[in-house]
Amino acid sequence: MKTAHTPAPWQVFYMPASSDKEGEHHFALVADKCKDTLAENYSNACLMAAAPDLLVALQELNRAVRQFTNADESDWPELVAAHAAIAKAGGAA
Repeated sequence: MKTAHTPAPWQVFYMPASSDKEGEHHFALVADKCKDTLAENYSNACLMAAAPDLLVALQELNRAVRQFTNADESDWPELVAAHAAIAKAGGAA
């Protein structure tokens, strides 16, 4: 599937942010060896902004599947992928 954002895999590099009188600032830097276009950078920013909502939705969907089915994770590769994505969002490698 063709997407407007940078294709996976993405990597995380931690860089402490400075703070001022108004408190701590959070930001994300998107770079691909300076090859990204402005449109691709905007799509990346939109994806990052949606990530918290996407994580909650995936967690709720995972909970619903487990509650309303007798799904064994080994029968559902999508559940395995969902668990991996949730773990990755939580900082697991």
